[in-house]
Amino acid sequence: MNLTARRAGTFGATHRPRSYLLWVVLCLPLWAGCDGCRPGLRDPQAAGDAPPPADEFTFRGPKPLPLGGSPAQSGIKPGHWFTIGETITSNRDDQRGILRHLVGGVPGARSEALVDELVAGQPVPPPDRSMAWLPLVSERPALLPKQRTKRFDSRLLATSDALAPPTSRAFLMGQFATGSASSLVETGRVPVNRLVPEEYFFVVLTTRPEKFAILESADWVRPRIDAEFSEQLDRRNYRLVFVRPDDWLPLPETMLDWTSTAVVLWDDVDPTALTSEQSRALIDWVHFGGRLLVNGPAMGLELTRARLGPLLPQQVVASEELEPESVADLIRAWSVPADETRGQLGDDTTERQVRLAQRRESRVATAGPLASDAIAVVGTGDLVLQKLAGRGQVVLTRFDITSDWLVQWRSRDSFINAALLGRPPRQYLMATTSDDLGEKRWQLRYPSLEMADSADASHNTGLRLLARDARLPVASLEPEPANDPATSPATSPVTDPKTGPATDGSVSQPEPAADDSTAALPAFASHPIQGIGGWRDDSDLAAVTIGALRSESGVNIPSREFVIRGLAVYLFVLVPLNFVVFRLLGRVEWAWFAVPVIGLAGAAWIARGANLDIGFARSQTEIAIVEAHADYPRAHVSRFVAIYNSLSRRYDFRFDSPDAAAAPVGVLGQVGVDREESDDATLRFGYGEGPILAGVGVASNRTRMFHVEQMIDLGGAIGLEPDQEWLRNDSRFELTDAIIVAKGDAGQIRSAQLGELAAGGRTRLRWSDGAPATGGSGAETGAARLLGLLADPTPLSDGSMRLIARCEQLLPGMTVTPESAQNSHSAVVVIHLRHPAAATPVGDENLPPEVTREELLPAEPVDRQTPAAPPPPTESTPPTESTEPSESTPPTESTEPAGPS
Repeated sequence: MNLTARRAGTFGATHRPRSYLLWVVLCLPLWAGCDGCRPGLRDPQAAGDAPPPADEFTFRGPKPLPLGGSPAQSGIKPGHWFTIGETITSNRDDQRGILRHLVGGVPGARSEALVDELVAGQPVPPPDRSMAWLPLVSERPALLPKQRTKRFDSRLLATSDALAPPTSRAFLMGQFATGSASSLVETGRVPVNRLVPEEYFFVVLTTRPEKFAILESADWVRPRIDAEFSEQLDRRNYRLVFVRPDDWLPLPETMLDWTSTAVVLWDDVDPTALTSEQSRALIDWVHFGGRLLVNGPAMGLELTRARLGPLLPQQVVASEELEPESVADLIRAWSVPADETRGQLGDDTTERQVRLAQRRESRVATAGPLASDAIAVVGTGDLVLQKLAGRGQVVLTRFDITSDWLVQWRSRDSFINAALLGRPPRQYLMATTSDDLGEKRWQLRYPSLEMADSADASHNTGLRLLARDARLPVASLEPEPANDPATSPATSPVTDPKTGPATDGSVSQPEPAADDSTAALPAFASHPIQGIGGWRDDSDLAAVTIGALRSESGVNIPSREFVIRGLAVYLFVLVPLNFVVFRLLGRVEWAWFAVPVIGLAGAAWIARGANLDIGFARSQTEIAIVEAHADYPRAHVSRFVAIYNSLSRRYDFRFDSPDAAAAPVGVLGQVGVDREESDDATLRFGYGEGPILAGVGVASNRTRMFHVEQMIDLGGAIGLEPDQEWLRNDSRFELTDAIIVAKGDAGQIRSAQLGELAAGGRTRLRWSDGAPATGGSGAETGAARLLGLLADPTPLSDGSMRLIARCEQLLPGMTVTPESAQNSHSAVVVIHLRHPAAATPVGDENLPPEVTREELLPAEPVDRQTPAAPPPPTESTPPTESTEPSESTPPTESTEPAGPS
């Protein structure tokens, strides 16, 4: 008993302290707490945890392409398509959403104030009531992995001044919505520069932008003029864009978005940096009028091996030593000479630069065989080579254009302006102000343009598209433009004596010429807002095509007289005539059975007379204009589509490649449309192989017009055989009613009637003098009328040759849903078989004011002779100024043009 009790007591005594110890251990974690009521004491960084992101998304705002190193190097050109790039980061979760973009403008001084606020760093978005948004929205899906930055590209049409005055600044707005969001989140409202009509992008592809900083102050970019005297201070010819060759080149991937670019200077960027789509777009752009400048020693060898190789005037295979005497001859030939009779000082840096070029040896020049159609630019020996590619030109310098002998050369701007860019010569002269002071101020004039103070768009870009820019010899066009600044005589440079005439067959107003003036009809029209190459619903070809579609689409609204007359005839047949007929037959009761028959017959008669379809019919009528260049298998297609609906319906236009753009006619306000046709349209990207113009509505018993443009593959090229006597058609399209029209160098006209030209076939040319015999009556179809107008040789430039034909095959690349029960389509094909030879470049009349005596110069143009060949070392050889890259300062946007070094 005692032993048992003692054991029990011992056990109890030892167990009690151990249980207390166990409870203490279990309660120790509670002593530190969970920090639930002390969040301020926790340091996430000390604990090794990253702080949660404040915003769900990081938006960097939409940016237009081409994209340079600063906002001043970007912009949009009114009436031109452009690519938008935007980068977004999802900070918290994987997200799926929709990204939308819009373009608009804010009028007047309010726009400038908003721009200052936005650029200052704290954006103050303008209220929506002050914005004029284009009724065309870009939309695409956006898949965002968590904490991954992705870039999305879409495309838009730049707003025209029909919606915003010229003094306004354009804005790009992005909107993003996820599947769980109930509203759109604005990604940014970014101000962008609006290019003036004659201004185009000058893209520089280089990894050493500091070498080209001197281009910012070139007088061919922005003229050197007195700010107090000239009204053209903000006018410029080019906007320089130094593209950063990072992971991707911010360049468009379709030629349709390259129309606002005039020149590409290719320095040392590897051609493999371009995507296949960008390379194809660049080649398309060159063939339709782009100018490609290649710095030969920097990247000529690599470009020769790339897809651009066939375009080069020299197949660069190696390097060789540059002959100093060749450089000296070039400098002397293109230095602006002195003219003591006119008080003009010559270029006093000529001999200094010659000595600099001769002192150094081991300068590099490209070596390799020349293309069969390559030519040397006059006055350069063989140091500057040129080759035509379609309508465009490729210019290759065999020397490095960043060489020191060019940098300090005062005539460098004249050299680049004429020899490399092909622009007209300039002259600086003094003029007296009209105020009481009578001060003398400097002005820039173009002697070859009747002393105009600026060159219009046709002299700054070589790009031309027939459907947008061609001028036709017709006295009246339909439809008349509505509320479009282009139709205002006050703004038309045609009636403004300051602009002067175009030298390359271009005018500034697409006003139809009278019948008695077609002899001087220019070939192209420059729009006073869009310049050359803009999206046009009111161009000559567009007006004729839309007018033909209205008559061919089968919808004519009946007049009031027709309705009253038809109703009277129907009631007369239904009641009195019906009763009298069966009364004479002695069967009056049969008149009731004749009522349905009379009703159906009357409806058919009314429908036939009103030219309307019976029932729930849909019809689609299309007229296309196909433009291509000899020996190039890709073509630009402009399609004008009319859709008639008996009941309201929405349609989708789907395309099978990214090289397409579409919008309802009148989206830019160039032509008037009904209220039912002014709804917003959506252009979707990323939902298929090409864009989709989605959900555009057509009202009941209405016809709506649509404007579509594409780049398509013809399946083969069309061109002349080497003997110039045979024409081959390697495309997959059969041509009918084919005609060739040619105009010689002296203006003589020849034509050849070919008839049918089978796909893959060839035919012999049988020439006859004079213009071809084509129809011209108003009763012919739209395609036949277009063929006759395009075959008219009046606007054809000397030295040109073109093939015009019809094509009855359905052009590929576009599908309209829902499909219409009735479809009709026709196309006119234009192949430019030969273009005029490149104009001989002419240098400037004198140097800019910084190096000229301040004496009043007469305003008459001075005849200048073109440098025929490298002359002997004298200082009186032909002029032309050249701008050459600098080797020191990085590129920055210049607010005032600086003088030459």
